[in-house]
Amino acid sequence: MNNSLDFFTMGQYFLNLAIASSEELIKSGNPYVTVTNNPSSYKEYQYTTRWADHNIGVPILFNFYHGIELMLKGTILHQGKSIIKEHKFSELVEQIQTDEYTKILLDLVKSVTSKIDLTNPLAQFFKNNNITSDQWYIALKYPENNQQSLSHYDLKYGGEQASEFWQSINKLSKQILKISEMIYSSIPPQATEQIMPPES
Repeated sequence: MNNSLDFFTMGQYFLNLAIASSEELIKSGNPYVTVTNNPSSYKEYQYTTRWADHNIGVPILFNFYHGIELMLKGTILHQGKSIIKEHKFSELVEQIQTDEYTKILLDLVKSVTSKIDLTNPLAQFFKNNNITSDQWYIALKYPENNQQSLSHYDLKYGGEQASEFWQSINKLSKQILKISEMIYSSIPPQATEQIMPPES
């Protein structure tokens, strides 16, 4: 991929997947215990809890964060800059020139990377594992390079009480999609400079 549209389009795919799967998780009630009058096999349990966070929570979050990475890189390219081979959100956000649209995108991204509400399960997960969002995302992308053993318990077995968290991931995915579309549809900063009338 070498242009902004490629990145925005691919980012849309991953965010759409995060949206659809988080909606299924919420609709399922996020069960981790099943009640039945008959002995339940492991296969039946897996089917009943197929949309629960202990099965798909981490994959949902990976798709969510990967969509964010692609949207950030699409924005960087849209602003006429070259992207470096970097996956850290902390590095990518620094490359983006702030305007009325990108400020919204950056605020949304930071709410799940560098400025996470302490009541958010992600904050507890990062704290308990002594890891940052950058480090976790790279560990998910390249597990062969990860030397740290991680516990994802804080992101699993949340039951219906975790529905608010997954609703927030769903909402953020939609918001990032919307503002990214607005960024792509806007005139790039360097193009704006070219069409500005000369000072008298």
